[in-house]
Amino acid sequence: MKSSKISSVKISADEREHCRNVIEEATPRALDVLQAFTNSLNYKQVALLLNITEKTVEMYALILRDLCRTEWGLPPDKKFPNCFLHATFAAFFQHEMKNTE
Repeated sequence: MKSSKISSVKISADEREHCRNVIEEATPRALDVLQAFTNSLNYKQVALLLNITEKTVEMYALILRDLCRTEWGLPPDKKFPNCFLHATFAAFFQHEMKNTE
């Protein structure tokens, strides 16, 4: 049911561009963490999946949020939860997969 909800989410061209820029800046391992977040995994589940510690997952989440903060032009004190990573990038990846089929 969740995947159908995600696939119905529209993502603007500007949002897609922001996502692409974040992905270009992120390390391969940070992208692994991001992909896991888009599958609704929590820190512990991501750590187990990627065979890393939860602290390492937290570090990558912080890096990803900082990349997003910079890309979207948000102030440094602007806080946003990992659900931003999930919702935004899940919609992006869904859109990209749909357009490559």
